[in-house]
Amino acid sequence: MTVTPEAAPTTEGAGQPRPRRWKAWVAVVAVVLVVVAGLAAGVGQQHPDPAASVTPASAAGSSAPRPAVMMVAVKKARFQTLHHDVAVTGTVNAREELPVAAEAQGLRIESVLVDEGSQVTRGQVLVRLDDSGLRAQLAQLQARLRGALAAEVKARQPNRPQEVEGLRLSLKEAQASAALQRANLQQAEATLKNDQENAARYRRLVAVGAVAVADARGVFTTETKDEAAMMAAHDQVRVAETGVAEAANRLNLGELGGNPQDSEVAAAAAAEVRANIEQIEVQLAQTVVVAPDDGLIIKRDATIGDITAGKALFTMVRRNQLEVRAQVPAAELFHVKTGDPVEVTGYGKTVTGRVWKITPQVDPSTLLGVVRVALPANAGFLPGMFVQGAIAEAVVQAVTVPMKAALGAADERFVFVYRDGAVHKRPVHLGQTYGEDVIVTSGITTQDQVVVDGAAFLNDGDIVAVPEGATP
Repeated sequence: MTVTPEAAPTTEGAGQPRPRRWKAWVAVVAVVLVVVAGLAAGVGQQHPDPAASVTPASAAGSSAPRPAVMMVAVKKARFQTLHHDVAVTGTVNAREELPVAAEAQGLRIESVLVDEGSQVTRGQVLVRLDDSGLRAQLAQLQARLRGALAAEVKARQPNRPQEVEGLRLSLKEAQASAALQRANLQQAEATLKNDQENAARYRRLVAVGAVAVADARGVFTTETKDEAAMMAAHDQVRVAETGVAEAANRLNLGELGGNPQDSEVAAAAAAEVRANIEQIEVQLAQTVVVAPDDGLIIKRDATIGDITAGKALFTMVRRNQLEVRAQVPAAELFHVKTGDPVEVTGYGKTVTGRVWKITPQVDPSTLLGVVRVALPANAGFLPGMFVQGAIAEAVVQAVTVPMKAALGAADERFVFVYRDGAVHKRPVHLGQTYGEDVIVTSGITTQDQVVVDGAAFLNDGDIVAVPEGATP
């Protein structure tokens, strides 16, 4: 406010006391100044200085504090042992279901000896089928076998002596014929050799012009005929020797007895009947349906009077082994390995199972894999129950930071490291996440403090402040 004082008095009346109006002006000015000071104080209370409520981290050790552009929260990286639990849900199933069916088809079920819930042992009889028709066929075949065996014995009766003697004479005649054919062969070979030498001599004479070709042609023709005769003699010898072998075989069979052809036919008939009997005996064994292994019958489809037609008569849990087929997200499968313990909970029960198998593929539509958890004996669960579980996995010690401190794209992650009142961008490599924390495999150490709140609004080198009293 500008105050303009009144004009000074004239010299007239000098020495006389001045009027008291100037004191009033002084009082007015004082009041105005007091009001202005009060207004300034009120404005200061409504808009406090930000520097009064925050402490720049760079204030210590610096001659003059730098202005803070933003207040942030920081947290020191930690080195900790992490325990990761993979939550799963799934259905209780038989670890291995065994369907039990009758091998013999088209037979009527005569009796059923077990029911659902029965504990059975390997080889225990479960069902008997009507075998009356098969037993009738077996009796008929056994009678046919006795007749075939009798025919075979009759066909092997000894021949009469005169018939055996005739077979001996036939053998001797075949042997004599073979000897004659061998002699003829020797003579043909000798004649051919003589004619070949004569033909060779004529070829030399023709070559020097001593004999005309027409005169030598007869000699060459004779050589060709003798070669053909020698080949025919060879064939005759082979035929004669074959006759000797056949005559010797007939004599041998004759001395053993019976007509060889009749004996062979009778033996073949008996063998065919034996094969049919074995087939019926196998079918009779199949009329008794037994348990393929120890286990629990969980389903019965066999009814007395039904005709077997290839369908399963029972379904059983092999050796009472149950499992949970738990669905696990694909990303969590890397945390699971065979042998991991699993706490399975459901219907007021909690048991400890173990991972025994991890399926080698993931459903592309749901991105879920299946982990098969073997349940202990007498776990108390039944096939079809829905249960929950947790697969516990201990993780090695690692450096971690809060997940929200990590920024950037998947292939270029970074954090802001807080130091000396400013932030510095630091590239990092991240591992698995555990709750609100993430493993940092490289880029920082446990000596570094990272910005947690406000990191998304920072740039490399920004000056920041932390709340007063907060411990970075």
